[in-house]
Amino acid sequence: GTRMPFITCWPGKINPGTSKAIVSQMDLAPSLAALTGAKPLPNSFTDAENILSALLGRQDKGREELVIHGMGQNLTLRKGNYKYFVPGSIQRTAMSGNHGTHEKVGPEGALYDLEKDPGEKENIIARHPELAREMAARLEELRAKKN
Repeated sequence: GTRMPFITCWPGKINPGTSKAIVSQMDLAPSLAALTGAKPLPNSFTDAENILSALLGRQDKGREELVIHGMGQNLTLRKGNYKYFVPGSIQRTAMSGNHGTHEKVGPEGALYDLEKDPGEKENIIARHPELAREMAARLEELRAKKN
């Protein structure tokens, strides 16, 4: 899931505290390899990043961005406080217990400021079209790299 707590504990090595660093479970392998001095095989963990400093609480910064794949054609890019949905993505629009309603994102896409709107209720793409275009271009660049 996204925006899920990630907790690290290592008495005497990690000071208690909170961080807003963006991390992903796929980053654990290269981060733990760096911690132990292991040498990953060439071309392993190609989408992962070493975020050991964030995991150890040494810095409040993890990843710069994160591509999130979801149901069907759902594809989003998280960068800093912003989350961009490509046009046609399926977005959860309301929650009720463990169930939610889903809605297709329109042809312009969708953009949310997760700091101000963690529930992704106010699409701000009309107010920030340049940011949305930049994030869409970055997502396409990342997709092209994978192919």
